[in-house]
Amino acid sequence: MVKILSNFDTSFDDDCVNEAIDEFGKSNICFIRRDRIYVLMKIMIPTFFRLFLSLILLAIAYWSWLWRSIWSIFQIFIRWIICISWGMLLRKVTWKLIDYYMDFTIITPKQITSYDQTWVFTRDARALDITKIKSVRIEKKWLLRSIFNFGTIVFFAEWDEDNWDIKLNYISDPNKLSKRLQEIIKL
Repeated sequence: MVKILSNFDTSFDDDCVNEAIDEFGKSNICFIRRDRIYVLMKIMIPTFFRLFLSLILLAIAYWSWLWRSIWSIFQIFIRWIICISWGMLLRKVTWKLIDYYMDFTIITPKQITSYDQTWVFTRDARALDITKIKSVRIEKKWLLRSIFNFGTIVFFAEWDEDNWDIKLNYISDPNKLSKRLQEIIKL
């Protein structure tokens, strides 16, 4: 059982950071995780929306004079819809929490390594050599991203703007991180 869950190691990020610190020093690495706005936008808002929608459905089912004659059938139907909806939400919230807590990126003077925990049993690692980076794009689309100062950083190894190599979403202050990246590359 331990071998099956070895990809779901909660201290893996600490081990990777400590290994990078041992090799390059603490001031020469950058550890990146998603911003807390990710939890708000991907977990809390959808949860409250589903709760609100569930309460509205229940209120309609209870107070509607049209449905009183077939109340028992409609009540069962509404309960099934709400249960299925909450089951799907629970799965989605679990997935997003795993993304939030288990996905991270480490930038060193040699490479950018991005770890993506896709589910309990799978972890994908993507590495890009610093010397192969041709361009870095910072995306802050939408007003909300500008207000809360978060965005996406995309690293390209080729000049093909459609095929990114590493993409970091929901990054707090991406301009500051880009400057930090330039400092690390100069090493």
